[in-house]
Amino acid sequence: MNNLFVLLFCLGFTLYGHAQITFEKGYYINNLDQREEGSIKNKDWKSNPSQFEFKDSENTAPKTVTLKYAKEFGFEDGSKYIRATVNVDRSSTTLNTLSSKRASYFIEEELFLKVLVEGDAALYRYEDGNLTRYFYSTNDKSVKPLVYKEYIDEGRDLKKNEAYKQELYNTLKCASKIIILEAEPSRYSTEKSFNI
Repeated sequence: MNNLFVLLFCLGFTLYGHAQITFEKGYYINNLDQREEGSIKNKDWKSNPSQFEFKDSENTAPKTVTLKYAKEFGFEDGSKYIRATVNVDRSSTTLNTLSSKRASYFIEEELFLKVLVEGDAALYRYEDGNLTRYFYSTNDKSVKPLVYKEYIDEGRDLKKNEAYKQELYNTLKCASKIIILEAEPSRYSTEKSFNI
């Protein structure tokens, strides 16, 4: 009897999980800058996608749109992703496998980045499993990484390269105000404003 209960519970939980993945009203912009309206299968991605399923209308079969063919895609609720070629540091963030080097090791990749903040300056997030990286752009600068890296120094002490703070200060300062992310970018949570 207990085995039957466990089996039914697991089956119900699996069906509930699949029921949560639905097509939602959305759009994508193709390489010709044409906006395609329809619906996108929202998988509530933990890791940033490299493709998505798109339907022109309710009655059409879904087609897979890859990173190669979409510059941007988003949902009616306002969440969206943009395609960008960026430098990504894939150094480990696990304590027992941290690098001994302070400097980031960048690899150029083309990715969909989730848009967190838009305006004269924009903030983006990329997640891939346990890896989380943040990027920014301004009206006059392309998408750049915000450098934050934990590493182990020669004395076996945990250190942090927080170059993103100086980068934001240099890029976003203006006559009356500067915005600095107080939390580590990997734990993006609070934002504070300071007058100069």
